[in-house]
Order: sequence, then structure tokens, then C-alpha cells
Amino acid sequence: MNICFISHKSDLGGAERVLLECCSILKSTGHRVYCMMHKYGPLRGELDKLEIPNSIIPFKSWMSGTRKAFLYKKQRGVRRLIRNLMLLPFAVHKLGKWKCELIISNTCTIYFGLLCAKFLKIPHIQYIHEYGKLDHGLDFDWGANFSKKLMMEWSSLVLFNNQTVLEYFTSNKTCSNVTVLEPYVDVPSDAVLDYKELPDIEAGLRVLMLGQIRKSKGQKDGIEAAIKLHTNGIPIELNIVGSERGEYKRELEKEIEKYDVGLNIKFHGWKKNIYSYFGNSNVVLVCSRNEAFGRVTVEAMKVGVPVVGANSGGTRAIIRDGETGLLYNPGDVQALIDCLKRLYREKDLHYRLSTTAKRYATIRFSKERFANELVSAVSKATQFV
Repeated sequence: MNICFISHKSDLGGAERVLLECCSILKSTGHRVYCMMHKYGPLRGELDKLEIPNSIIPFKSWMSGTRKAFLYKKQRGVRRLIRNLMLLPFAVHKLGKWKCELIISNTCTIYFGLLCAKFLKIPHIQYIHEYGKLDHGLDFDWGANFSKKLMMEWSSLVLFNNQTVLEYFTSNKTCSNVTVLEPYVDVPSDAVLDYKELPDIEAGLRVLMLGQIRKSKGQKDGIEAAIKLHTNGIPIELNIVGSERGEYKRELEKEIEKYDVGLNIKFHGWKKNIYSYFGNSNVVLVCSRNEAFGRVTVEAMKVGVPVVGANSGGTRAIIRDGETGLLYNPGDVQALIDCLKRLYREKDLHYRLSTTAKRYATIRFSKERFANELVSAVSKATQFV
């Protein structure tokens, strides 16, 4: 079968990494895979490495920031729709040359794939990786109810990367064409650690936070907890790795400067290779308020570093509290401190979480499981038409 992915971005974020994994798997199972994106970026280079034919069509999203005025968003929505309709013939021509029989739109932020599939009268899959408003502060141009209904009705199948995202979009209503497809998370074999290779927890907490620096990621929880633990005499080092957004980063730095603990809390910016940071840590914090999936959580578990995560969103769906990690209510810094204290003082617990989580994540988020479910979803989508 000839399958085309429509990507909402051309960088290498979590959703794009899943797209690349899907392309690789489907190609290896005999499908011919193509990709369309709205602009040039690192994703295109990775597609070229996989020998996936791709094309640039500068289509527009149908979501924008919630802070925009109502009238502005409606006007912008009209402009975007006109642009996408004008670009539709070019996309249809390219899809026709590729002889595409199925279109997969990657994330809920784009509807261009829906338009193309509707025009060509071929099956469409919407693969949703985010809440939209809760995690990224985005609203649909045409309203949430209408947009969700359109995706459900015009798609042969709607995939969700997590059960909590499915429940959010469907409002717990029964829909015959929706299912969960959790991504697999690939961790290099040389990054996987034996417990004895982790920094000794009894010598102090070496904590890692990974992800874009913004309020929804909850770095403030981690910093406040680190400050209080340090003040109480518990040795702790907090490393924060991720791309930076100016105002929030400055706010966090001011908080650190108040207590003169700058040497214990370090910002490292965005890093392509994150596994060396896992290897120098004995705890990973995931404090996101509304994490749709939780790739960092799974990576840490597979590497063997115990995770303390916020009891919300995808993190809650991945971690079994007390078995494969520890959970705290987001914003409850004292509860987070208590979790970190437990790991520092109870080495047996730290060891058990490390080993149990590694086994659990290796099975649940395996490539074999993902490949089987992806191929089955593609087959199922074509049966709806």
C-alpha cells in the first residue's frame, strides 16, 4: 500500500520522532511510504536517510494560541482555510503521482490531510499526540467541538498516543473508530544501565529534568524542591536540559538567586544526545501538568533511572505509583520533596523502582508491540472505506 504522512512540523520533536518510527516500520513491512510537510527542517534530512520520498507544501494549521482575541482567531482561521484550499490542487497532484491509498495526519493541529483524503476519496487516519489546549495552550480556529467532530467523522480511524488523550477528545463517549496506539520508545543498548552504574543515591540526589523550559513543564516544582532539600542539608544537584523560553527561564533564575544555590542547579540548554545526562543521574523528575504521552518518562525507565512524576495526564498512565516510579500531585512541592527524601533514604526502594520499571517499560513500549499494532491500524483503516 502507498501511504503518505502529513507532518505538522519539520523539526524533530516527539511527534516527528514517532512519525519517523512509523515510516521505518511500515517501509520494512512492504508498504511504500511518503511524507508531506509545510516547510524545510531537520525532519526532511531524517526522511532522506530513510529514503522516504517527501515534499514541501506550505499548508497551515487550524490551531492558535488561546491568548489571541476571538475575532483575530476567526479571521486568521478564514485566511488559513483559503490558503489551504488554494494549495489543495498542488498536494492532490503530488499525492496522485505517489498513487497514495491512505493518508495519515500526524497530530491534531492540522486538517490539511483530511481535506486531501476527502478530495481523493481515500482513507484517512488522524494520529493525535497532544491535548492541544491543556499542554500547548492552543485553541481550534473553528471551535473544539466542531473540529473534534470533523476529525472523528472524516477519518477512517483516529489514533491516540495515550488513553488519557483519548478520553479528553471523546469525553468518554463510545466511538467505533478510535483506539490507543502508544508509541514505542527506542533507547540505544549502550545507554541502558545496570543499577550499580547509577550514581550512588546514598551520596546524594543527582536529579535530571528534561524538556522545553516553560510553565506547563513544571520546572518550578523541581527547583523549589531542590532549594528546600538543599536548605535542609540533603545533598542535591539538579540539572535542567531543554530549549529555553526567555521570560520563564529568567523567572526561574531569579528564584534560584534568592537562595544562593546556583551551583546546585544548572541549566544546560537543548542537547541532541540526552543519554549521557541520564547516566549521570539517579532520579528523573517529570513535573509536567498535562503531559500527553511522556517520552522522557519511558526513556528514563528503560535506561534504569527511577522517575518521580506528576500524577496527571500521560505520566499517570505510565507510572504505577510505588511499583515503577513515584507520583505526586502537580504543584504540591512538599509531596515532591517527600518522594525525593524517600529515594534518598530508602536505597532498597530506589533499587526496586529502577529494576522493576526497566522490565516493565521494555515490554510495554517495545518495537514489536508497536509495529504489530500500527500495521493492524493501517489494515483496519482501509476496511472502513
